[in-house]
Amino acid sequence: MGIVTKTVRRDQHIHKLKERMSPAYSIENFLSTQELNELYSLWNSKQECAITKNTGPITVNLKDISDSDIIKCVIKKIQKQIGDECRCWGGQFFYTNVPYVIHNDDDAHTFPDAFKAVSMPIKVWPEDKESSLTELVCFEQAYFEGPSKFFNGGPEQETYYNVAVYDYEYVHNLKEQSIPKIITDKLLPHLKTEWLQGLSIDNKFKWQLGNAIVFDSLKLHASTDFRKKGIQGKLGLSLFFEKAI
Repeated sequence: MGIVTKTVRRDQHIHKLKERMSPAYSIENFLSTQELNELYSLWNSKQECAITKNTGPITVNLKDISDSDIIKCVIKKIQKQIGDECRCWGGQFFYTNVPYVIHNDDDAHTFPDAFKAVSMPIKVWPEDKESSLTELVCFEQAYFEGPSKFFNGGPEQETYYNVAVYDYEYVHNLKEQSIPKIITDKLLPHLKTEWLQGLSIDNKFKWQLGNAIVFDSLKLHASTDFRKKGIQGKLGLSLFFEKAI
């Protein structure tokens, strides 16, 4: 039932990627108000490059914004946090009015020496809503077979770029005991119970404007259902980094 992408990563490569993984964390006040305003202005100025995905989100890819001074500044700030030797291989602005499902952040073509993803909240609507009402949930599980979304057992889902995975055979670090339903009902009511089977939460982070959430890009993650908190849409910037192993 599931479609699993063909990976060029060998077992030894995967082992090294797993060895350097670490718990997710948040950097408070990473972006100043001025930097947030500059990023929002950049998003608005690049709408001719925006892609409306069949799954809902609207994105502007890194290739269309990488020459801007504010993006170069943000990348340098991130490298100071996670290592100057890291290279930003991809990323995007994203606007969504629906919560993200479980996915990883990988590349289908180059299979980079994936290291960290950094997600930065930029804005929410209505603007008088507190952005931290929504959260990002990072799981302990990882997937090394390419960019994917996870729907254990189905039903068949539409995707844009990521491959839909309906069988968790190749998901690493699955647990026998699932997350208690009282927690998933509160945090992730938009996800089917089966999709969360075998997963465990590493950490969850309030989606606070100006903060930066740092996590291993090959680990699974999802957003909470911000619609339940009265948020109609949110804009963020995600950047993905690799580091040689």
